[in-house]
Amino acid sequence: ATIRKSGRAVNSNLAGFELGYLNSQGNITTRPNDEKKCEHEKTVTVSPLLRRIEKLPTEAQAIATYGVHRLVDYQDAEYAQLYLNRLEEIKNDQIVLEVARYLALWMGFDDVIRVADLKTRGDRSEKIATEIRVHDDQIWYGYDYFHPRFEEFVDILPVRIGRALSKSYYGNKIFSPLFSKGRLIRPKTILGYLMLRFVANLRFMRLRTLKYKTENKRIVAWLNLIKKNMVEKPSVALEIASCPRLIKGYGDTYARGMSRFSAIMAYVEQNENENNLAQEIANLRDAAQISAEGTEFLDSLKSYNNGNLKDNDGQKCDFTQEFSWTGSSGLHP
Repeated sequence: ATIRKSGRAVNSNLAGFELGYLNSQGNITTRPNDEKKCEHEKTVTVSPLLRRIEKLPTEAQAIATYGVHRLVDYQDAEYAQLYLNRLEEIKNDQIVLEVARYLALWMGFDDVIRVADLKTRGDRSEKIATEIRVHDDQIWYGYDYFHPRFEEFVDILPVRIGRALSKSYYGNKIFSPLFSKGRLIRPKTILGYLMLRFVANLRFMRLRTLKYKTENKRIVAWLNLIKKNMVEKPSVALEIASCPRLIKGYGDTYARGMSRFSAIMAYVEQNENENNLAQEIANLRDAAQISAEGTEFLDSLKSYNNGNLKDNDGQKCDFTQEFSWTGSSGLHP
């Protein structure tokens, strides 16, 4: 009844529902018998990516499958291969489960290219049409608010140009005003669609951008910390593997999360021989998620005597800068 009321692709959706229902009742075999083989079955091949996923621990296979789909969609199959390469280096079943989850999200980081791509997808348009109950004979247009900041613009530039521009006083002075205000774009118009698709099609150069260079350095340093502790201190490695849950959102939210994540990684590097390191990492991670202001996190850091923590006024830290650790971006002092 719900499918019929939606009024969208009713026949195909009902057919899919019927197949799912029959399969759940055990009335559909997963492979036809020899007498009734499907013609296309002879040419079906198994993806090399799938073969590699099947070699991972059983608990991690579902998440790894999601990760591969996400990263092929985000970039390409070669990028998904890199994801699997990294998972195969983790030789602990419990730790690889956490790494599979957060590595897929982190490698698929948000940038202007990704945002533009998502805004022009057909399934997004269909979802909006369903939500506003558009009839088949109606024409509709929507407005998207698009506001890349100067930092996001710099992020999609080639590494050397982006780094030089981000550190240039005059570069900031000249270009920042161009990104001070957001723009309303209509993706369903020719001009709006072409503008967004132009940005989305920059995906071919993503792996040469400043943003990729920065995030990849952090990812590699995070993975190295996990592998360093994986054999002798698996509990520490597991807590480190869970820390990227702090990295989320966009803009200021992302900056705060990355600052707190880097502070914990710095603490790990400086206190690797601490007896209760695993519990301390968990406590710091929990404190980092309590409030946007970060007061609880700062108090936790001070309680563990992190001598390298630098406050703006000796009492409070605004967590807008990345703390210094092996994976630091190098964009800030």
